[in-house]
Amino acid sequence: SPSAVPQLPPLVLAAHSRTAFCRPRTPAPTLPSALLHPDTSAVRSRPRPVEPSMASSSASADVKPELGSQPSSSSSSSSSAASAAAAAPSRPVLFWGSGSPPAWRVCAVLLEKGVDFDGRRVQFDSGFLKTPEFLALNPRGLVPSLIDGDLVLYESLAILHYLEDKYPAVRLIPKEPAAKARCLMRMQEANNASSAAGEVVYYVRRTRPESINFPYLRCKFAVLAEELKLWESYLAGAEYLAGPGQGVSLADFAFFPNLAYMVRLGLELEPNYPNLKAYFCRMCARKSILASWPPHWLKSHGLPCLSSSILPPVEGATREACEAVAASAGAGSVPPTDVPCSRMNTADRCPVSARDVVAAAARGEESPAKC
Repeated sequence: SPSAVPQLPPLVLAAHSRTAFCRPRTPAPTLPSALLHPDTSAVRSRPRPVEPSMASSSASADVKPELGSQPSSSSSSSSSAASAAAAAPSRPVLFWGSGSPPAWRVCAVLLEKGVDFDGRRVQFDSGFLKTPEFLALNPRGLVPSLIDGDLVLYESLAILHYLEDKYPAVRLIPKEPAAKARCLMRMQEANNASSAAGEVVYYVRRTRPESINFPYLRCKFAVLAEELKLWESYLAGAEYLAGPGQGVSLADFAFFPNLAYMVRLGLELEPNYPNLKAYFCRMCARKSILASWPPHWLKSHGLPCLSSSILPPVEGATREACEAVAASAGAGSVPPTDVPCSRMNTADRCPVSARDVVAAAARGEESPAKC
């Protein structure tokens, strides 16, 4: 009943009032098919600086109607464009979106391997991804989408494997069989963390504040906490996810964007996840991560959906109590083990945000994070 709903924490109201899933969309632009092919004058190769950030790179232009202007009909222009395409080898073209963890994976690996590519940033509210021209390349209408010659790939993990095989100079899958298997296993597991976080985020963002079922929300937080404990254990005695003694691998590039997304949305890594905190700062120090950091993340703070402060400090809400609430509401899964469903973390936040760490590194300054 409405009278049983506890007083809403300010963060709940803030998160809900700032949601944008119902905002009106701008009309989809009319884009010629020439925009989608790298060997035309409509998509010209541009230099790709690796440092300090894609946010300041002119190479990563937003996809807008004016970028897709038709090639000149004059024979001289067509001839010169064809000559330029023949003289220089075509570069991979990557369609990506700021804030998309799967797209970030691919951007970071391309930069880590030093691949010269043409990045095309897509504005999600432009309607570009649902145009017939783009859907002809990627029927799912999502980013990332990689065009390399006649090959089109649009699943991030498949793209990572392709890049590993095509650009072997910088190896990101270990050769040692056990470490290789561990790397591939962690790559496949990475989306589990995203799914656990998504259960909390989508519920908070798509439920009216007065309708939030806090015992049920605690269950969602508990499931996320169990998932994070796994990743915390994977990093015990190891700097990276391929295991002790191994360097950075595709597993790290598959998982880290999900972790950074959670931190942006308020996840506290201290004090419960010291290994993840150290790992987060370690990955933030990599040039490929800094250069591919989502541009709009540097200019704004995320919604605090994953902050433990979003939950009222009510003690004694056990798994059994949550299970009863979830069953009566017909709502989703419950924690798989007997984990207390009171606060998953303390309200203390890391004194230095990810935004501060990346901004300092982009300026060439020493990171303010002490980890």
